[in-house]
Amino acid sequence: MSLQKIFIEQAVKYSSKPCIIDYDSNQTLTYRDVLVRSLVVAKMIAMDPRFKTEQFLGIILPDSSVHLIVKLAILMNKGKVPVIINYATGLTRNMDYAKAKCEMKYFISSKLLFQRLNVSQPEGVIFIEDMMQTAMSVMKEMNQTGTPDLSVDGLKDKINIGNDDDVAVMLFTSGSEKEPKAVPLTHRNIITNISDMQERLKLPDTYVFASVLPYFHVFGMTTSLWLPIYVGAMNVCHPNPLSIQTVVDSLSKYKVTALLGIPSFFHAYFSKAKKEDFASLEILIAGGDKLPQQIVTNYETHFGKIIYEGYGATELSPVVCLNSPGQNKKGSIGTKLKSVQVKVLEIESDKEVPVGTQGRLVVKGDSVMKGYYKDPEKTAAVLKDGWYDTGDIVSIDEDGFIFFKGRFKRFVKIAGEMISLMFIESIVSKYLPHDTKFCVVPKEHPVKGCQLILVTDIEVDFEKIRSELLKELKPIMIPKFLHVVDTMPLSGVGKIDYKTVEKEVLSLEL
Repeated sequence: MSLQKIFIEQAVKYSSKPCIIDYDSNQTLTYRDVLVRSLVVAKMIAMDPRFKTEQFLGIILPDSSVHLIVKLAILMNKGKVPVIINYATGLTRNMDYAKAKCEMKYFISSKLLFQRLNVSQPEGVIFIEDMMQTAMSVMKEMNQTGTPDLSVDGLKDKINIGNDDDVAVMLFTSGSEKEPKAVPLTHRNIITNISDMQERLKLPDTYVFASVLPYFHVFGMTTSLWLPIYVGAMNVCHPNPLSIQTVVDSLSKYKVTALLGIPSFFHAYFSKAKKEDFASLEILIAGGDKLPQQIVTNYETHFGKIIYEGYGATELSPVVCLNSPGQNKKGSIGTKLKSVQVKVLEIESDKEVPVGTQGRLVVKGDSVMKGYYKDPEKTAAVLKDGWYDTGDIVSIDEDGFIFFKGRFKRFVKIAGEMISLMFIESIVSKYLPHDTKFCVVPKEHPVKGCQLILVTDIEVDFEKIRSELLKELKPIMIPKFLHVVDTMPLSGVGKIDYKTVEKEVLSLEL
């Protein structure tokens, strides 16, 4: 089974049903429309001499029908793999990294996107608009041969139908704590994940998804692109998820029933929406970062909606566990999906811990990547006998609900005690204005050892905050200094870029 095969089968089943709506242009494409256009672009790729020897073809496109069409077209060419580039943060740097890592030359993009980003066309970027003349001749040729058989059997000799273990996509980890890594995910990885999610959620094909998570992020690619297709649903795409009012307006306009996003998106929607804007929503899922309890409370109190929290990682395709209707425990990240195995190990050994005890989360199953691309050393560091070490500290209760405690890399040892920076942040958040972007980061002092720094994007009464924290935290857990930044560094999906923050803090004289 492959993703393109699943799409072809859905296009036959739901031929005239709307598949994807580009909100900005108000263009609606049916499942058949997307399939036909994908076949045209697939043939164009096959005919283009520039691509003949290329294994990897880059995609620099926002959430849109064009993104889906180009991705399917690449997969329909045997031996070719789409490489998805994060254009939201450091486009040139990310392109250069992909070129070097994957030994690739070409990227398919859009003039409209580059105009929006206000950047010139780099070497190797091919605009989809410039391919349209070829597209018209290919379409004419296809029409002259009569109405094609668009079933899997009818297409199997014309395109690459694919296999389970073929690489379906190359993604890159966010690099929020260190340099990004190239993660090849197979068709089996992704199909296992969307199948598990559907087994848990049981979404009907009448659903309407709002696609706000960028497809260069694994959470967006799996849950906001492939899951709607697997369900046979309709998808409303937003090329700019930070156009908050536009997203909110679309929820009622298209009677959206499924909204998946990161916590900062849900907070932003709350600030702009009225209760009636959320009337049609039936399932709201948050992931990609820890969901603050205040956001959960706001949605329940003001909109009467429950946000279900889940957890995952790029290397895991991504969803590991999920809360869902009838299976929800506040404060948890849910229970594991059907095809996933999980264990909790001691932080400094591979010994399994008792129920309810904190430790390292390791994961096994068909959604786990085979390894980082051309990086056996980093692969060996996280994969052992098929078990992937997430680097996250969790506990699992007697009901199987998993509770996220923080990244192991976001624990620091102070006075011989392991301290969770995320836990400190959860307490600090109570004493900051709700919209504040902040984090707590460590800074090593040659004499005084590890000292904690509170980094915020606004001026705050630091001494008052410290006095409040003394009522709830041990003295060693209280930040010693405040550092205010003009703008908090963020990743392309709105998560705090800890690596950049820590670099800035390192340069401070305290």
